[in-house]
Amino acid sequence: MMIRATLIISGDVQGAGYRGIIIRTGRKLGLVGLIENIPDGTVKVVCEGEKERIEDLINSIKIRDEIVDVENIDVKFEDANGEFDGKGFDVKASEKISDLYREMFHGYITSEKYFRVGFKKQDKMLEKQDKMLGKQDETVTA
Repeated sequence: MMIRATLIISGDVQGAGYRGIIIRTGRKLGLVGLIENIPDGTVKVVCEGEKERIEDLINSIKIRDEIVDVENIDVKFEDANGEFDGKGFDVKASEKISDLYREMFHGYITSEKYFRVGFKKQDKMLEKQDKMLGKQDETVTA
């Protein structure tokens, strides 16, 4: 059964690529809807899809790291009205958003993904380096 959810997400969630993460995750889950930054610093998501998929989205976007720090997600469920049918999942358009801005935003989404992958690989490399240094210390003190 299709439902509609309105999410108000608070915390350090603007200016960090968070909307891109939500869009990418929502699309993977087959959801449709819009996302926007609100002047009070929150992010608003209005989406429609299967309730289980929306709950998967909510669980996936509860991010707490150095870049994004979600403190709370207020959720309101209601009946779907088909407003987004055939429109996908994207940033809410306004008079200020041009086609060029949209292209730049989607490029940013892609670069954010690569940065996250790079950071994970860097963390693994540093862990290995720490292990090697520990073994080196053991050898020197022996």
